[in-house]
Amino acid sequence: MSEKETNRPEKKRKKESQIAGVMKRLKRNKFAMAGLVIIILLILVAIFADVLAPYGYAEQDLKNTFASPSAGHLCGTDKLGRDVFSRLIYGARESLMIGFLSVLLAASIGMVLGALAGFYGGVVDNLLMRFLDIYQSIPNILLSMVLATALGASTQNTIIALGISTIPLHARILRSQFMVCRDQEYVEAAVATNANDFEIMWKHVLPNAIPPMIVQITMSLGLSILAGATLSFLGLGAQPPSPEWGTMISEGRNYLRNFPHLALAPGLCIMVTVLSFNLLGDGLRDALDPKLKD
Repeated sequence: MSEKETNRPEKKRKKESQIAGVMKRLKRNKFAMAGLVIIILLILVAIFADVLAPYGYAEQDLKNTFASPSAGHLCGTDKLGRDVFSRLIYGARESLMIGFLSVLLAASIGMVLGALAGFYGGVVDNLLMRFLDIYQSIPNILLSMVLATALGASTQNTIIALGISTIPLHARILRSQFMVCRDQEYVEAAVATNANDFEIMWKHVLPNAIPPMIVQITMSLGLSILAGATLSFLGLGAQPPSPEWGTMISEGRNYLRNFPHLALAPGLCIMVTVLSFNLLGDGLRDALDPKLKD
Protein backbone atom coordinates (compact mmCIF):
# COMPACT_ATOMS: atom_id res chain seq x y z
CA MET A 1 0.00 0.00 0.00
CA SER A 2 1.38 3.42 -0.98
CA GLU A 3 2.09 6.19 1.52
CA LYS A 4 -0.65 8.31 -0.08
CA GLU A 5 -3.26 5.61 0.53
CA THR A 6 -2.20 5.09 4.15
CA ASN A 7 -2.46 8.83 4.84
CA ARG A 8 -6.08 9.04 3.70
CA PRO A 9 -7.57 7.13 6.69
CA GLU A 10 -5.43 9.22 9.05
CA LYS A 11 -6.72 12.46 7.52
CA LYS A 12 -10.30 11.17 7.70
CA ARG A 13 -9.91 10.18 11.34
CA LYS A 14 -8.34 13.56 12.14
CA LYS A 15 -11.23 15.39 10.50
CA GLU A 16 -13.78 13.25 12.33
CA SER A 17 -11.99 13.85 15.63
CA GLN A 18 -12.05 17.62 15.02
CA ILE A 19 -15.80 17.56 14.34
CA ALA A 20 -16.35 15.38 17.40
CA GLY A 21 -14.33 17.83 19.48
CA VAL A 22 -16.40 20.77 18.28
CA MET A 23 -19.65 18.93 19.04
CA LYS A 24 -18.35 17.94 22.47
CA ARG A 25 -17.57 21.56 23.35
CA LEU A 26 -20.86 22.74 21.88
CA LYS A 27 -22.82 20.28 24.03
CA ARG A 28 -21.33 21.85 27.15
CA ASN A 29 -23.11 25.11 26.30
CA LYS A 30 -26.70 24.52 27.40
CA PHE A 31 -27.96 27.77 25.88
CA ALA A 32 -26.43 26.93 22.49
CA MET A 33 -27.98 23.46 22.56
CA ALA A 34 -31.35 24.96 23.48
CA GLY A 35 -31.03 27.30 20.51
CA LEU A 36 -30.10 24.38 18.24
CA VAL A 37 -33.10 22.34 19.38
CA ILE A 38 -35.47 25.26 18.76
CA ILE A 39 -33.98 25.86 15.30
CA ILE A 40 -34.36 22.19 14.38
CA LEU A 41 -37.97 22.27 15.54
CA LEU A 42 -38.64 25.42 13.52
CA ILE A 43 -37.15 23.83 10.40
CA LEU A 44 -39.31 20.74 10.88
CA VAL A 45 -42.39 22.94 11.37
CA ALA A 46 -41.55 24.82 8.17
CA ILE A 47 -41.07 21.61 6.20
CA PHE A 48 -44.24 19.93 7.45
CA ALA A 49 -46.41 23.04 7.67
CA ASP A 50 -49.02 21.52 5.35
CA VAL A 51 -49.42 18.60 7.75
CA LEU A 52 -49.19 20.46 11.06
CA ALA A 53 -51.42 23.44 10.32
CA PRO A 54 -55.08 22.75 11.16
CA TYR A 55 -56.24 25.27 8.54
CA GLY A 56 -54.91 26.82 5.36
CA TYR A 57 -53.08 30.10 5.89
CA ALA A 58 -55.55 31.91 3.57
CA GLU A 59 -58.66 30.02 4.64
CA GLN A 60 -61.31 32.53 5.76
CA ASP A 61 -64.29 32.26 8.08
CA LEU A 62 -66.00 35.65 8.00
CA LYS A 63 -68.53 34.54 10.61
CA ASN A 64 -65.75 33.97 13.13
CA THR A 65 -63.58 37.08 12.91
CA PHE A 66 -61.43 38.32 15.80
CA ALA A 67 -62.12 35.15 17.80
CA SER A 68 -60.24 34.82 21.09
CA PRO A 69 -57.77 31.96 21.58
CA SER A 70 -59.66 28.71 22.12
CA ALA A 71 -59.41 24.96 21.56
CA GLY A 72 -60.55 25.41 17.95
CA HIS A 73 -58.21 28.34 17.29
CA LEU A 74 -55.22 28.21 19.61
CA CYS A 75 -54.14 31.78 18.80
CA GLY A 76 -57.52 33.12 17.78
CA THR A 77 -58.49 34.48 14.35
CA ASP A 78 -57.80 37.72 12.53
CA LYS A 79 -60.06 40.27 10.82
CA LEU A 80 -60.84 37.83 8.00
CA GLY A 81 -61.45 34.85 10.26
CA ARG A 82 -58.12 33.22 9.35
CA ASP A 83 -56.59 30.96 11.99
CA VAL A 84 -53.59 32.78 13.47
CA PHE A 85 -51.90 29.59 14.68
CA SER A 86 -51.97 28.10 11.18
CA ARG A 87 -50.57 31.31 9.75
CA LEU A 88 -47.75 31.24 12.30
CA ILE A 89 -46.84 27.72 11.19
CA TYR A 90 -46.81 28.66 7.52
CA GLY A 91 -45.04 31.88 8.46
CA ALA A 92 -42.12 29.85 9.79
CA ARG A 93 -41.59 28.56 6.26
CA GLU A 94 -41.69 32.06 4.78
CA SER A 95 -39.44 33.67 7.38
CA LEU A 96 -36.85 30.87 7.42
CA MET A 97 -36.77 30.83 3.63
CA ILE A 98 -36.05 34.56 3.57
CA GLY A 99 -33.33 34.16 6.19
CA PHE A 100 -31.58 31.13 4.70
CA LEU A 101 -31.69 32.17 1.04
CA SER A 102 -30.62 35.78 1.66
CA VAL A 103 -27.67 34.65 3.79
CA LEU A 104 -26.76 32.01 1.19
CA LEU A 105 -26.71 34.70 -1.50
CA ALA A 106 -24.67 37.13 0.61
CA ALA A 107 -22.20 34.49 1.84
CA SER A 108 -21.65 33.01 -1.63
CA ILE A 109 -20.76 36.33 -3.25
CA GLY A 110 -18.97 37.65 -0.16
CA MET A 111 -16.79 34.56 0.18
CA VAL A 112 -15.67 34.79 -3.45
CA LEU A 113 -14.74 38.47 -3.07
CA GLY A 114 -13.07 37.90 0.30
CA ALA A 115 -11.10 34.91 -0.94
CA LEU A 116 -9.78 36.81 -3.97
CA ALA A 117 -8.85 39.87 -1.91
CA GLY A 118 -7.23 37.91 0.90
CA PHE A 119 -5.34 35.44 -1.29
CA TYR A 120 -3.90 37.78 -3.92
CA GLY A 121 -3.58 40.99 -1.88
CA GLY A 122 -1.99 44.00 -3.54
CA VAL A 123 -3.98 45.73 -6.27
CA VAL A 124 -6.78 43.15 -6.21
CA ASP A 125 -7.21 43.60 -2.46
CA ASN A 126 -7.15 47.40 -2.65
CA LEU A 127 -9.69 47.58 -5.46
CA LEU A 128 -12.12 45.16 -3.86
CA MET A 129 -11.81 46.60 -0.37
CA ARG A 130 -12.25 50.21 -1.51
CA PHE A 131 -15.35 49.15 -3.41
CA LEU A 132 -16.67 47.39 -0.30
CA ASP A 133 -15.81 50.45 1.83
CA ILE A 134 -18.15 52.54 -0.32
CA TYR A 135 -20.68 49.73 -0.35
CA GLN A 136 -20.63 49.34 3.44
CA SER A 137 -20.92 53.07 4.09
CA ILE A 138 -24.64 52.74 3.27
CA PRO A 139 -26.62 51.36 6.25
CA ASN A 140 -27.80 47.80 5.57
CA ILE A 141 -31.47 48.40 6.31
CA LEU A 142 -31.51 51.59 4.20
CA LEU A 143 -29.89 49.80 1.25
CA SER A 144 -32.34 46.91 1.65
CA MET A 145 -35.28 49.32 1.61
CA VAL A 146 -34.00 51.08 -1.52
CA LEU A 147 -33.41 47.78 -3.33
CA ALA A 148 -36.77 46.36 -2.25
CA THR A 149 -38.50 49.52 -3.47
CA ALA A 150 -36.67 49.45 -6.80
CA LEU A 151 -37.23 45.74 -7.39
CA GLY A 152 -40.81 45.68 -6.13
CA ALA A 153 -42.34 44.31 -2.95
CA SER A 154 -42.28 40.50 -2.92
CA THR A 155 -40.67 37.64 -1.02
CA GLN A 156 -38.18 36.94 -3.83
CA ASN A 157 -37.08 40.57 -4.06
CA THR A 158 -36.77 40.75 -0.28
CA ILE A 159 -34.30 37.86 -0.43
CA ILE A 160 -32.29 39.60 -3.15
CA ALA A 161 -32.32 42.95 -1.34
CA LEU A 162 -31.19 41.47 1.98
CA GLY A 163 -28.55 39.31 0.31
CA ILE A 164 -26.99 42.15 -1.67
CA SER A 165 -26.96 44.53 1.29
CA THR A 166 -24.95 42.17 3.55
CA ILE A 167 -22.23 41.01 1.13
CA PRO A 168 -19.41 43.20 2.55
CA LEU A 169 -19.56 41.71 6.04
CA HIS A 170 -18.99 38.15 4.79
CA ALA A 171 -16.27 39.30 2.39
CA ARG A 172 -14.27 41.08 5.09
CA ILE A 173 -14.35 38.15 7.49
CA LEU A 174 -13.10 35.63 4.92
CA ARG A 175 -10.52 38.10 3.63
CA SER A 176 -8.97 38.44 7.06
CA GLN A 177 -8.81 34.67 7.47
CA PHE A 178 -7.26 34.17 4.02
CA MET A 179 -4.59 36.76 4.82
CA VAL A 180 -3.64 34.76 7.91
CA CYS A 181 -3.68 31.38 6.18
CA ARG A 182 -1.98 32.24 2.87
CA ASP A 183 1.49 32.47 4.45
CA GLN A 184 1.28 29.15 6.31
CA GLU A 185 3.61 26.25 5.55
CA TYR A 186 0.90 24.03 4.10
CA VAL A 187 0.21 26.69 1.44
CA GLU A 188 3.92 26.86 0.59
CA ALA A 189 3.95 23.06 0.32
CA ALA A 190 0.97 23.19 -2.07
CA VAL A 191 2.74 25.82 -4.20
CA ALA A 192 5.82 23.57 -4.31
CA THR A 193 3.70 20.76 -5.78
CA ASN A 194 2.62 23.10 -8.64
CA ALA A 195 -0.99 23.32 -7.43
CA ASN A 196 -2.95 26.08 -9.17
CA ASP A 197 -4.42 29.04 -7.31
CA PHE A 198 -7.97 27.68 -7.35
CA GLU A 199 -6.86 24.36 -5.89
CA ILE A 200 -4.83 26.07 -3.17
CA MET A 201 -7.73 28.33 -2.19
CA TRP A 202 -10.37 25.58 -2.31
CA LYS A 203 -8.50 22.61 -0.84
CA HIS A 204 -5.94 24.16 1.48
CA VAL A 205 -6.86 27.69 2.59
CA LEU A 206 -10.68 27.62 2.72
CA PRO A 207 -11.01 24.62 5.12
CA ASN A 208 -8.76 26.44 7.60
CA ALA A 209 -10.46 29.81 7.13
CA ILE A 210 -14.08 28.63 7.30
CA PRO A 211 -14.74 28.40 11.11
CA PRO A 212 -15.32 32.17 11.62
CA MET A 213 -17.57 32.14 8.56
CA ILE A 214 -19.73 29.41 10.10
CA VAL A 215 -20.24 31.58 13.16
CA GLN A 216 -20.99 34.68 11.08
CA ILE A 217 -23.47 32.83 8.87
CA THR A 218 -25.29 31.48 11.92
CA MET A 219 -25.55 34.93 13.49
CA SER A 220 -26.58 36.47 10.14
CA LEU A 221 -29.52 34.08 9.80
CA GLY A 222 -31.27 35.58 12.80
CA LEU A 223 -30.51 39.13 11.67
CA SER A 224 -31.77 38.41 8.16
CA ILE A 225 -35.05 37.00 9.49
CA LEU A 226 -35.45 40.14 11.60
CA ALA A 227 -34.58 42.42 8.65
CA GLY A 228 -36.99 40.51 6.40
CA ALA A 229 -39.76 40.96 8.96
CA THR A 230 -38.91 44.68 9.12
CA LEU A 231 -39.27 45.08 5.37
CA SER A 232 -42.54 43.15 5.39
CA PHE A 233 -43.83 45.28 8.28
CA LEU A 234 -43.08 48.41 6.24
CA GLY A 235 -44.87 46.97 3.21
CA LEU A 236 -41.65 46.45 1.21
CA GLY A 237 -41.33 42.69 1.70
CA ALA A 238 -43.76 39.80 1.57
CA GLN A 239 -47.25 40.92 0.64
CA PRO A 240 -50.67 39.78 1.95
CA PRO A 241 -52.04 37.16 2.11
CA SER A 242 -48.52 35.85 2.80
CA PRO A 243 -48.26 34.63 6.43
CA GLU A 244 -44.73 36.01 6.87
CA TRP A 245 -44.36 37.06 10.49
CA GLY A 246 -43.54 40.71 9.73
CA THR A 247 -46.61 40.97 7.54
CA MET A 248 -48.74 39.49 10.32
CA ILE A 249 -47.46 42.09 12.78
CA SER A 250 -48.21 44.85 10.27
CA GLU A 251 -51.77 43.58 9.85
CA GLY A 252 -52.29 43.22 13.61
CA ARG A 253 -50.83 46.54 14.75
CA ASN A 254 -54.13 48.37 14.23
CA TYR A 255 -55.86 46.06 16.71
CA LEU A 256 -53.32 46.08 19.56
CA ARG A 257 -55.73 47.63 22.04
CA ASN A 258 -58.54 45.08 21.64
CA PHE A 259 -56.80 42.06 20.06
CA PRO A 260 -53.12 42.19 21.06
CA HIS A 261 -52.56 38.50 20.24
CA LEU A 262 -52.67 39.30 16.51
CA ALA A 263 -49.33 41.13 16.73
CA LEU A 264 -47.85 39.58 19.86
CA ALA A 265 -47.91 35.99 18.56
CA PRO A 266 -45.78 36.61 15.43
CA GLY A 267 -43.61 39.03 17.42
CA LEU A 268 -42.81 36.29 19.93
CA CYS A 269 -42.01 33.90 17.06
CA ILE A 270 -39.50 36.38 15.63
CA MET A 271 -37.96 36.99 19.05
CA VAL A 272 -37.52 33.29 19.83
CA THR A 273 -36.11 32.54 16.37
CA VAL A 274 -33.57 35.37 16.38
CA LEU A 275 -32.57 34.57 19.97
CA SER A 276 -32.06 30.89 19.07
CA PHE A 277 -29.73 31.71 16.18
CA ASN A 278 -27.78 34.15 18.35
CA LEU A 279 -27.37 31.58 21.13
CA LEU A 280 -26.23 28.95 18.64
CA GLY A 281 -23.82 31.41 17.03
CA ASP A 282 -22.28 32.27 20.41
CA GLY A 283 -21.92 28.58 21.20
CA LEU A 284 -20.29 27.81 17.84
CA ARG A 285 -17.86 30.69 18.31
CA ASP A 286 -16.67 29.19 21.58
CA ALA A 287 -16.68 25.62 20.26
CA LEU A 288 -14.63 26.50 17.20
CA ASP A 289 -12.08 28.52 19.16
CA PRO A 290 -8.76 26.58 19.07
CA LYS A 291 -7.77 28.05 22.44
CA LEU A 292 -10.58 26.11 24.12
CA LYS A 293 -9.51 22.69 22.84
CA ASP A 294 -8.97 20.02 25.47
